[in-house]
This record gives sequence, structure tokens and C-alpha cells, in this order.
Amino acid sequence: GIWWENSASQRRRFDYDATQCFNAGCYPWHDQTYADARLQYDLTQPGLVKAAKPTSAAFKGGFYEYEEHSNWSQYEPFVELELRPTEDLTITPGFKYVDWSRSVAAPLEQKTKPVVPYSGGFTTTRSLPFLKVPGEHRYTPGGAERPWGDREFVTEKVAHHVRHQMAGSYADYLLNTGAVRDAVVFDDEGRCDIDLAVLDLVLDEMASLLGWDTDRRRAEWEGFAEVYGRNMAWADLGEKVRGHKPAEPFSVPGAAAGAPE
Repeated sequence: GIWWENSASQRRRFDYDATQCFNAGCYPWHDQTYADARLQYDLTQPGLVKAAKPTSAAFKGGFYEYEEHSNWSQYEPFVELELRPTEDLTITPGFKYVDWSRSVAAPLEQKTKPVVPYSGGFTTTRSLPFLKVPGEHRYTPGGAERPWGDREFVTEKVAHHVRHQMAGSYADYLLNTGAVRDAVVFDDEGRCDIDLAVLDLVLDEMASLLGWDTDRRRAEWEGFAEVYGRNMAWADLGEKVRGHKPAEPFSVPGAAAGAPE
């Protein structure tokens, strides 16, 4: 068989003075009369002093923080055999080829400081023989055997996804596999919180297993913190994650237990 996926996203953020705009009855999507240029300037300095790395730029008659189109596409042809050497034993060897392409075309790219135009992309390919992994069901989101608060389980789960699921991005692993739930905790009154020590542990494990240096490790954290903070901007959890700085190079003693020698 073959598995194919494709995604395309368009993102933009521009700044304007909502109070003045709405009082005047304007429509900000079409009227940039009240565009807000504050992110162009160093707000710690008196007067209008241009920031060294402004986080917005003049664009389409206003001031935009980003205007970005991104997409990714992957296809995975695969074959799997089911062998029954005995009535009680089933072996399912298989093979798949992965081709995963990502690209971005941005008149203003949100990851650059200052924001500037950027266009680029890259492709990852892998040839992956596989066998059914014993105990794999333990790592499914919301699995019945998922032990809450078990650090050893968290490290085993990270290793499983790195070795068997091509996990290569901290943010992708946490947000797209549901693994961020391993860091979610609740107090006695049922209020939700995020366990930063668990996030640090996952980061340490992935850095060790994938050979990330300090710069890559820091970039992986910052990428996750930005996305999570933006998605959770309405809650304290977003600000808590954005304000956290994991210790370097490793924040958890004994991290990466079980890493390949």
C-alpha cells in the first residue's frame, strides 16, 4: 500500500490600534489607517528609536509581524507480510520508504529577527525495515496502561518514538503525538498545570538520543515554547512555558538512560 499526506497553511499577523479603529468604525482587514508600528521601535528608549531587531515590518500599507505560507508533503509506500510459523506465533516483517518534504514561502518570516523575506525547504528520506514492536500499544495517546507521573515511562516513550517513529523534532513529538500530555498535571481542586521538569526530561532524552548540541537543543526548546505559548495564549500555561529556560546542557541527572552507546 501507500500512505500520502499533504498540508498547506497560510499565516499572518499584523498590528493595529483596535480601540481607535473600532471607535472610528473601520474594518482592520481592509483598513490600515490605525496600523500600530510599536514593534518597529525599542520601547525601552525614550522617543522613537529604531529597534536593532524589529519584530514587525512595513507591509501592505501596515505593519506585519509575519506573512507566511508553509506546506509539507509525505508519501510512504510500504509492504508487510504476516507469517505464521506455528499456530500460536505470528511474525509481521515489513518495509517502508519515507519521503517527507517541508517548505516555506514568506514575504515576512516570523522566525527571523528582524523579520525579513525567506523562502526555503528540505526533504527527509528514510528506508525503514520494521517488525511489530512488543508493547507498542503502551505509548498510544490515552492508552489504558499509561502510568501518570512515571519518569521512567516517559524516557522509554521518547526512545520508542525516536527509534521506531522517526521523531526528530521536540515540538513535533510533544504536540503531534500527544506526548505533551505526559507533562500535564492537576491539583487537588482539578486545576490544570504543566510540569516543566517533565518537559526538560523529554528535551534531555531527545538531545542525547539524536546528538543535538547546545545550540540545536536551545532552538528546539524555543520552537516548542513559541508554538505552545501562541496556542495557549489565553491561559497562564502559555506564559509559564515561554518564561522557562531549561538548564544547559542537561537539566535532569541521569537523563538519556538507555541511549545507544
